[in-house]
Amino acid sequence: MEGDEGFLRQALLNLARNAAEACASAEHGGKVLVRGEVARGDEAGSQQITVFDNGPGIGATAMPKLFRPFFTTKSNGTGLGLAVVQKIIVQHGGQVQARNCPEGGPRL
Repeated sequence: MEGDEGFLRQALLNLARNAAEACASAEHGGKVLVRGEVARGDEAGSQQITVFDNGPGIGATAMPKLFRPFFTTKSNGTGLGLAVVQKIIVQHGGQVQARNCPEGGPRL
């Protein structure tokens, strides 16, 4: 399946921006890592993009609401960034997951 480059770029930028904002106050400086992988297994294969940051992680009460439109934990946030990411990825036949890493910080 081919994707819309502009929409996919927007989704990735939204994820990277959220990660950068989340780790901006990290003790030794914020770090964001974006990793892409191609999994070969079926005819078409699949792609996985993982965004890591060294922020404090996602709170247990926020996790189930993370991709809902207008839900935000930021004082100046709109709550649309991750909702838009999910919509774009689902429209491209994918899925978005969020979880905290055992060593701290989220993984999207």
